Amino acid sequence: MSDTDQHVRESALETIQRVIERLPGKRVSRADLILCGVPFLFVGTYAAASWAMETWVLAAALAAVVSYVLIVDGLFWHPPTTSHRTSREHE
Repeated sequence: MSDTDQHVRESALETIQRVIERLPGKRVSRADLILCGVPFLFVGTYAAASWAMETWVLAAALAAVVSYVLIVDGLFWHPPTTSHRTSREHE
């Protein structure tokens, strides 16, 4: 994964987390942030790429690849665990 992909992924997660932290009484897990971030990241990447490249096929492919990085992060690099879910239920 390139440094740009890593920066885009971290930036998207940080932005979503800041928005959700402002909601009163809400506790959100990393998996929730990823699920919320995938559509926004896809649409944002698609919009920027289609404007820059003026072709929807490459823009859609690029948006899919960038979103795929976020999905792989949530499923394989930092998978949700049962112990995390259980600890939140006891609070």
